[in-house]
Amino acid sequence: IYIIAKYYSDGLNGKAKAMLGMILTNTLIHLIVVQGEYQKSSWKTKLKESLICIFFLRPAVDAYRVSVDKEDDEAAVDNLGTMIGNKCIEVRALS
Repeated sequence: IYIIAKYYSDGLNGKAKAMLGMILTNTLIHLIVVQGEYQKSSWKTKLKESLICIFFLRPAVDAYRVSVDKEDDEAAVDNLGTMIGNKCIEVRALS
């Protein structure tokens, strides 16, 4: 957010919009994946997972869940698969 604000203040509006677009696109893709993965879960679980994405905590939460080997009965994919999938989304969004 600081870099985007700095770009706008320096008159680099095109670069700021491009960076903001990349971040928003990546977040939107993550939200779509979360809604698909937790399709059969309660709305509270969907909201919690969506907020994790919106506040950019997905990598930390995924790493924690993999490190403690947390079982999630509501998720369609296991934690390691989710973490790997999210990393692939991030790499493709940035390239």
